Amino acid sequence: MHESRRRLQPARHLGLLLMATDKTAGAQQVGVFFFFCMLLSFSTMEAYGKWLSQTFPVLQVVWARYTFHFILIVAVMAVLRVLGRGPRFHRSHRPRAQIVRSVFLFGMTFFYFHALARLPIAEATAIIFTAPLIMSVLSGVTLGERVGWREWCAALIGFVGVLIVVQPFALIAAMTGNPDALPPGTLTGVAAGITGAFLFAFYMLSSRFVSVVDPPETGLLYSSLAGVVATSATVPFDWQMPDAAGWGMLAVIGGFGALGQYLAGFAFARVQASKLGPLTYIQLLFAVSYGILLFDTVPGINTLAGAGLIVLAGVYTYRRTARS
Repeated sequence: MHESRRRLQPARHLGLLLMATDKTAGAQQVGVFFFFCMLLSFSTMEAYGKWLSQTFPVLQVVWARYTFHFILIVAVMAVLRVLGRGPRFHRSHRPRAQIVRSVFLFGMTFFYFHALARLPIAEATAIIFTAPLIMSVLSGVTLGERVGWREWCAALIGFVGVLIVVQPFALIAAMTGNPDALPPGTLTGVAAGITGAFLFAFYMLSSRFVSVVDPPETGLLYSSLAGVVATSATVPFDWQMPDAAGWGMLAVIGGFGALGQYLAGFAFARVQASKLGPLTYIQLLFAVSYGILLFDTVPGINTLAGAGLIVLAGVYTYRRTARS
């Protein structure tokens, strides 16, 4: 009884009221909406980060993503405390899990931004889409969620779509002595993207594990602090001094990152990871749109064909899991 009271007490603030673990159909629809908004926020951050990497070193962009994220969440916490409505977000019920989750997110961001700097945004995003496939497999082992054979088949189809996008034959040719088979930096970008995909899958799984006991603000604080500590030690060696406009541009990316993570906490607290994972494929549509609008990169037939398989597999898997 005392434990229940202790956990319900923080629900007086807005964060935990929104992430209440209600399993009704209405609550799950709200969770899906939060997840959709999270995808849009992260897609915007990634496109913006790719654009910034044309001016600033990638490590400096990652540093800005976490530093301004940290400043923003601390400022919000301070305002809430002044208003007498701010609980102690730095106190987690699962601090070790929060730390591990933060390390996963930082690693994913670091490698993914390197992939974005070297690959077209649609291709880099498609590689990251191996993360939901990995998460769907691991959710049955780590979270005890049911994954049937039909979901496995859909996941394999989605993986085939990813292979079509990244052109495996050209990759093999480039790795076996034909450097002209792919543009410079492509192999490094693909390797960075695959590493980021694995870390992203672990981040999503750990988000489900901590979101049911901690408010989203706690995860925001832990993850931003981990990124600040990790990047601040090395960014002076790869730094380009920005002007006033440059500082403003660097600050924006932190805002998008904080918003995306905040929404992720709400979504994973309401809906099972195996149900949300396939919806991540929608982000490919955002990536293609940003590639066309911001970078004048029209996806080729292989990207469109692979993306089609990925989206179809994701939608089918979601419809299957939504009925369970």
